[in-house]
Amino acid sequence: MPTNALGFSFGIQAREVVTPGALLRRLGVSPTPQLFTRSEQIWQSLSTAPAPLGPLPAELRNISDLQEHWIERLAFGPTPLHDRLAQTLAGLFAVHLSKVPDLGQFWQHLETIRQQLRGGYGQLLVAMLADPATLRNLDGLASHRKSPNENLARELMELYSVGAGSFQESDVISGARALSGYRLRQGQIVMDEGAHDPGPMRVLGKLASFDAASLATWLVSQPAAARMILTRLWRVWQGDLPTAANLNQLADQWRQKQLSLPWLVQRLLELPSQRRSLAQGAMVREPIDLMVAALRLLGSRQKEGLRLARLQLRAMGQVPFEPPSIKGWPADRQWITDSWLRARQRAMRSLVNHPELWESNQLPPMLEAHLVPRQPFSLRLPAPATKANLLALLTDPVWQLK
Repeated sequence: MPTNALGFSFGIQAREVVTPGALLRRLGVSPTPQLFTRSEQIWQSLSTAPAPLGPLPAELRNISDLQEHWIERLAFGPTPLHDRLAQTLAGLFAVHLSKVPDLGQFWQHLETIRQQLRGGYGQLLVAMLADPATLRNLDGLASHRKSPNENLARELMELYSVGAGSFQESDVISGARALSGYRLRQGQIVMDEGAHDPGPMRVLGKLASFDAASLATWLVSQPAAARMILTRLWRVWQGDLPTAANLNQLADQWRQKQLSLPWLVQRLLELPSQRRSLAQGAMVREPIDLMVAALRLLGSRQKEGLRLARLQLRAMGQVPFEPPSIKGWPADRQWITDSWLRARQRAMRSLVNHPELWESNQLPPMLEAHLVPRQPFSLRLPAPATKANLLALLTDPVWQLK
């Protein structure tokens, strides 16, 4: 049974049945029973558009402000489920602040993802190709029909649709032609007809006058696209990949559902293997989930606490809007290194021991068992919400699991 320097152990015995709190914890949402009392409410919520983010708040003047504001939203709402799913999909469409320094474009990027959560993946992909942050991040705004930039087309095929091995270099070249001529004007992506190659061009065997929307639609219609995107999301919500036959079967079912995102989230969390994993807490929380759950439990929205959270997330390897690569973030046990685990423990201690944060806490009277997937090693839950008990819980290996 694999372990590490902090005493992690996988294959632990299940302690509780699957509850709405366990489902939320797997999705990365702080498990608060008041949010949903039945799992059906979670799926119904995903089929409803969230309230818009609105304009970028005027008090957000730099990227640090935006990062702290997003951490606060993930912890305290008002739409934690939709925001956390947007964070997950923003990992698929990874955009880095070094390429997109405009805060408004980051805000628009998040909102575009949020408003597509109740639809299909194909609709999301089309929206991403009209998203200023995505195009800027992948050098799509400078592409001209006389010198088409291949970066956006390559990542569109390799990371956002059919995956490596399912296309050829000629497809990338044709895709770059289809994606030429898009420009940013007054905050919106528009086509400059004079800079766009009208085609026709051949992509994956089809000859057509592709533009961004029709190219994305054609790519996601390929069976390889459903398998590739399912694989990426499986690692985030399920961990170890299943057999190829099982993966292909689920991908085919997803295609029959028009790549519905709510359907996929629900299906992945209701598979028999997932229900066993949920009951055991056999996956590792991402740093941002770890921090958000701790802040939510403390109940403090104190500005200094949010700044501390941002700094500690950097030490743990997952500060928002700074993915390590265009491929996004690690998943599950990829987070388990001795250095990162020690950083996690330091981060949890820093929250509890910060004087201003502790003085402004709004802890519940008791630390309840639903906060973690199984009983911690260091204390028995439920337990009084004392400082010592909170520190024991947040530094316990079980707190790292989801």
